Amino acid sequence: MNSSFELAYQLMEAIRQTDEWEAIWQEYPGIAEAKAKLDAIMERVDAQIPTELVNELWEAMGAMDWANECASVLYGVRLVFSVTKAMKDPAAFSGYVNDQKAVQNG
Repeated sequence: MNSSFELAYQLMEAIRQTDEWEAIWQEYPGIAEAKAKLDAIMERVDAQIPTELVNELWEAMGAMDWANECASVLYGVRLVFSVTKAMKDPAAFSGYVNDQKAVQNG
């Protein structure tokens, strides 16, 4: 294990265990709808293939969920860092915005 990532890993685990994160995952309509569809499909799959394979599929989807959650958290952290940096130096940010508009306008 790469010990330089240990702190980030612990942060991910801690965030995923907060009430706020749980509320987002349980109350966000898109997630609730996707989970309902997945559960319905997995019921049908469970009736057709061996339980061991269904369990492996659930484990793989759980690993995918964890990876997606980590990516979401990392994106949020990057976003906060970027916005914080822009707000600390509004003049530099305004210059960047003007440069971007100039590039877009050709």
